[in-house]
Amino acid sequence: MNEKDMLVSHLSDKLRYCRERDCIQSTHFLDAASLSEAKRFCAAEKARAVFFGGYENAERVICAFIPDFYPDEMFPSYFFDGGEDQPVRAVRCTWAQGSPKLSHRDILGSMLALGITREATGDILVSECSADIFVLPQMVDFLISHYEKASRVPLSVREIPLSEVILPEVNIERMRDTVASMRLDCVLSAIYSLSRSKAEEAVSAGITFVNDIKASKPDAPIKDGDKIVLRGMGKAKIISSDGISKRGRVVIIFDRYR
Repeated sequence: MNEKDMLVSHLSDKLRYCRERDCIQSTHFLDAASLSEAKRFCAAEKARAVFFGGYENAERVICAFIPDFYPDEMFPSYFFDGGEDQPVRAVRCTWAQGSPKLSHRDILGSMLALGITREATGDILVSECSADIFVLPQMVDFLISHYEKASRVPLSVREIPLSEVILPEVNIERMRDTVASMRLDCVLSAIYSLSRSKAEEAVSAGITFVNDIKASKPDAPIKDGDKIVLRGMGKAKIISSDGISKRGRVVIIFDRYR
């Protein structure tokens, strides 16, 4: 069974349990490619789901299947309130001032060395002397008991409410460019300063996502409000595309997340 089949089986099991038992069921953490597959699955199965990573714009998220009797307005705020249905928790690892500063790679590598799978952990937000880590609920006690050091630096680990997580500063730059049309390859070329051929290659390589769905066609239409991610080069959001330049090209305004 390949990774895609394993993910679909995991999603199917969670959805079936949700529908049979009328209770919220959550998956493990999903990366960008798995999130794309999960959204396709939910659309095909007409599943009611919320994608949640512990904070807005999280890169790694869980898929929570929701019974029909829950009102829409409860989510995702319901997941911040704690309790048994909270699918994502947070722990804070701190180290002494004057110790070598730890990186995302240091933290992730040391957790993997403990036997923790990547699917059990979400985003890792590193600050000056601490790192806030989003995890599945069953990982909290294990980390508090066993996660003692990273790169030989002693750690102190405790659970924190999601509301206390130190969020990264988001640098958003509003930009303007022109494109021949609102095809995906044209828009990619403008946003990321790529040639059209490189933009087409990025789509073919499966590293381009539109609204969290993996793009498969360079000529896919892009519209206002679409979120575009090129893996390794960041995220952008189309703000408007209703202007025409003197040369007859479409004027696009977009936010580039640095």
